[in-house]
Amino acid sequence: TGTPFSETKIQSGTLTIPGYTAFTKEGYNQIGWALVENSTSATTPLYEEGQAISIADLITAASNAGQSVTPGSAGKIVLYGVWEIGTIYFQDTDSCKTIDVGTTGTLTDSRDDQEYTVYRWGSSAPSGMSNYCIMTQDLKLGMVDGPNASGADTTVSKVAAGGNMTLRSSDSTFDSTYTSGSSWDITYVNSANNGSGWSTTSSESNKQYTYGPKPGNEAETSHGYYSWGAALTACPKGWRLPTNSEYSNIASFMGGDNATGSSTIRNDTYNFVYGGYYWSGGWRNVGSNGYYWSSTQSSSTYGYNLYFYSSGLYASNFVKYGGVSVRCVAQ
Repeated sequence: TGTPFSETKIQSGTLTIPGYTAFTKEGYNQIGWALVENSTSATTPLYEEGQAISIADLITAASNAGQSVTPGSAGKIVLYGVWEIGTIYFQDTDSCKTIDVGTTGTLTDSRDDQEYTVYRWGSSAPSGMSNYCIMTQDLKLGMVDGPNASGADTTVSKVAAGGNMTLRSSDSTFDSTYTSGSSWDITYVNSANNGSGWSTTSSESNKQYTYGPKPGNEAETSHGYYSWGAALTACPKGWRLPTNSEYSNIASFMGGDNATGSSTIRNDTYNFVYGGYYWSGGWRNVGSNGYYWSSTQSSSTYGYNLYFYSSGLYASNFVKYGGVSVRCVAQ
């Protein structure tokens, strides 16, 4: 997007190649200019910002590139932008579509600058989810790696000092059924004190999250755990929790309610993990069971989730104020 620059020169003149402010391409950085459009020969820029080139040389190069220009005659030379992939944020419009179908890409959450791997299905996908994207790492909103109070390397919260993190409708997806306004605070609960301070009410507006201990047999070093209410606001803008029906379709696509399904969902592509859950003052089933919130409630006190272990893969439910992991989807 942007406004083309236009400059008139005579053949004996010199052109200073323009800068990179005329156009923007979401998720990309401009690295130069070429004389051909949509061609493999345009992957390396011919000209760079600020470069001075004689019009005579430019006419020759443009003619050699196939543009209709002739020395000594009036004509038009077109420069085409050459781009490279830059930082693509979840919150960018159509961020899912920047990932090629059937492949895994990387997106960044603008709220804390954490990178996540994301998989995009093609035509071979769970029912109704063709071209959807799904995170292949658990959401760890506000968490950054660093030393703990004792100086040991661990995962600590970016918002630990303030006790909460403010999510805004401009950068987070608010479920309109349970959230309102332009901002919402979710409270950080430290795993160092085994979750002391975690709410034990069933309120749908309970906006609490925490992170748990490092599971002993998982590739992930830590996990975010969210109440159902917090999970409804935790996904980046433009992304959301899967519905219970979508998780059921994912379970069926992965092999159904059997051991094969459980092992498939934990493969290198999807990497769902046995993160366990937080409940009543501690983390449970870490390393043996996996739980992921859906956006669908089963009652005023329970919400549906994807649940799996070594012998099964199911759509189940859990009390809303328990701590469960989060993956987000987009289309």
